[in-house]
Amino acid sequence: MTGMSAPAPIRGRTQAIFWIGFVALVVAFVYLFKGILLPFVAGMAIAYALDPVVDRLERTRIPRAALSVLVIAGFFGLGVAAIVLVVPALYGQLLHLINTAPDLVAWLRETLLPGLERLQGQLPAGDAQDLGSVAKSYAGDAAQWMAGLLGRVWTGGLAVVSLVSPVVVAPVGAVYLLKA
Repeated sequence: MTGMSAPAPIRGRTQAIFWIGFVALVVAFVYLFKGILLPFVAGMAIAYALDPVVDRLERTRIPRAALSVLVIAGFFGLGVAAIVLVVPALYGQLLHLINTAPDLVAWLRETLLPGLERLQGQLPAGDAQDLGSVAKSYAGDAAQWMAGLLGRVWTGGLAVVSLVSPVVVAPVGAVYLLKA
């Protein structure tokens, strides 16, 4: 009996173990090399999004490689123009928020405190104290949230700085994928 194969349940179990192991290896690979893979994934996404544009322009009889370079250059040129126009406006808005934050806090205090005091006056004594402690708790939570938000903004700023490599690698990868 030379042509015998493994019984079906064993073969199915072996295949399942193989595929589970393969998926685990792929996930581990992506996790370990996520910083390196980002530019290539970004290039793939850009190429995928711009492929219909290059396909349509290909009817003009310009070589696809040249069209790929032109479309990618135009895409990144528009991106740079958008950043150049938006970043100064965002910076100005952020400075304005920082400068007016004390006034906003004072306005909120003036607006909300009379209402809270009236509410406390209408509640029994124990409930009024509970309301004050709840308000203080929420104020503390809001302060922690704001500190976390500022930390995330800082981390995001560092992430933007680390995007210098993808800005160089992603277009090259996108051009390569679009030209094919």
